[in-house]
Amino acid sequence: MNLIEAIRLYCHTMQRTGGNLAGRESASKELSERLIPKDVIEAISYCVSNDGYIMTADGARFAITELTTS
Repeated sequence: MNLIEAIRLYCHTMQRTGGNLAGRESASKELSERLIPKDVIEAISYCVSNDGYIMTADGARFAITELTTS
C-alpha cells in the first residue's frame, strides 16, 4: 500500500464510521492491520479533519475521490 492509498483509506474509514474519536480509532486500526507504521498513521491523522477530509494549515478542505495513473 502506498501513501496515497493509506491516506485515502484513512479518510474513507473516517467518513464511513462517522468521524471523531471512534472514526480515528477505526481508521488507525485499518491502517495498522495493513502494516502501515504508527508514525505514518499519526502523520496522516494530523492532516485529516474529524469528518474525514484532508485539511491544510489555513483550514482548506480537500477530498481524495479518484486517482488515475498515466
